[in-house]
Amino acid sequence: MAAPTTLPDPRYRDVLRQPGQEVFLNTRLMAANALEIDIDAAILAELAEPATETPAMTCVGETYALTSGVRLYTESPSATWGSDIRWLSHADEPSYRWFEALYHRLGLASLVAPFIPHDAAIRLYAGFFVTRSRCDALGMHYDWATAGNHAFTLMAPLTPNAEAMGLTYEDARGRQRTYDYRMGRGIVFGTRFLHSTAVGTLPERSVFLSLTFGTDRMEHWPELSETAGKQAAFFRKPDGSFVRRDEWLAGRSAG
Repeated sequence: MAAPTTLPDPRYRDVLRQPGQEVFLNTRLMAANALEIDIDAAILAELAEPATETPAMTCVGETYALTSGVRLYTESPSATWGSDIRWLSHADEPSYRWFEALYHRLGLASLVAPFIPHDAAIRLYAGFFVTRSRCDALGMHYDWATAGNHAFTLMAPLTPNAEAMGLTYEDARGRQRTYDYRMGRGIVFGTRFLHSTAVGTLPERSVFLSLTFGTDRMEHWPELSETAGKQAAFFRKPDGSFVRRDEWLAGRSAG
């Protein structure tokens, strides 16, 4: 077996992977399939206003509108998460396009392209604001449990108080570590990255930008949809088509 190698692009200075492999190791984080990126100060400035509006959007199943007109649907995970986390995703195609513009400006497609088998595009599946102020117990989970890297998640803090409650993850040796969020930095993670919101409490909700994105090959959708098809009420599939979650679930049941 060939020795692991680094990639010449400075964005991957902490990455080791076997030649030709999709999966990789981040040597600084000692974590599988995780990268860090810089978030441009201009983007943070643009998202400052939404970051003040979204903490009040807590009613699950409700659709809200930002001052900008972007419409957001509110969802939460099951009660077993032990957290007050809320996912605020685009409620329609115009709102999706707003998140998509951020996705392109962040350069996320080019960042993960070396690790994702795809044909023409790395597709944005859904965009979110994530808000939270409490986590009572760890809820360790994978966003993606595929054999290879077919999709990634971005988490980037938009409010300074996000730095006070981090991300607990399992490193390559099976030990729990804490990733400390920092304004101006985001973490991007792919398959088999076991993680949870760290246990803690904040006096006010912290706010994050979160994006899910990956391959344009529909053959991987059955696995990816276990995540990408359930967090948002309206999302884009790998083939580029838009669908509402209730319609997709109904079609899957009928099939």
